[in-house]
Amino acid sequence: HWPTAALQVGLACRYLAEMKVMHRDIKPANVFLKGDVYKLGDFGFAHALTDFEETLEEKYLIGSPLYMPPEALISNAYSLKGDAFAFGILLYYLVTHHFPWRGKDKHELIEQYERRGASQRHLHSLPPKFKHFVNGLLDR
Repeated sequence: HWPTAALQVGLACRYLAEMKVMHRDIKPANVFLKGDVYKLGDFGFAHALTDFEETLEEKYLIGSPLYMPPEALISNAYSLKGDAFAFGILLYYLVTHHFPWRGKDKHELIEQYERRGASQRHLHSLPPKFKHFVNGLLDR
């Protein structure tokens, strides 16, 4: 049930942000159901920020492109805001079964990010506060 999954994953994301830990691969395949509890797993790309770090730049692209923020796709730069963006895409996908941007590779996704905001086509029947929340997460 997507509302329960979204709430529990959202709480996990908030906790990670409070601990200054970037997950860097938030997507449906990394959400697991144990009993009645949805859990965020697969911390293989996770990184704990030091008190002096706000972002991390990698030599290589890390994560799943459809769930990555523009700065990660463009320059391999990751931040806690990137996890919020990925959570927004996950939420959008859980609710609509579509992605807010489409592209067959990272270059097409970057082009989509630069040309337009998140697609509103699939959000039209949702409550305004929910749409506002999702759009806030997806605001570049």
